[in-house]
Amino acid sequence: MRSRRLNWRPAGNRTPAITESHAREARKYIISGRVQGVWFRDSTRRQAESLQIAGYAKNLPDGTVEVLACGRSESLDALAAWLAEGPPLASVERVLESTAEFRELNGFSVA
Repeated sequence: MRSRRLNWRPAGNRTPAITESHAREARKYIISGRVQGVWFRDSTRRQAESLQIAGYAKNLPDGTVEVLACGRSESLDALAAWLAEGPPLASVERVLESTAEFRELNGFSVA
């Protein structure tokens, strides 16, 4: 179960409270299948940038791709759905997701 820290503000305060949709978190994904040599990492970078997600995508020696994604919860959900499909040349068999410690990162890189 994930825990989220949310700021609470009294109802009369004009400053909006941080809601779950504004909560920032980090997730790590391991994607398996035909995911190397099919532009998976660069396509993931483009998708992550369009969702304002920071992090990285890198090939692992066992033929999988690791993705670290930091951003808003709803953006990470959208990225996870995209990772399950991948780019046109990929054939995704499985996506393993785990929570990770949130980090302030600049941009999304391909390693």
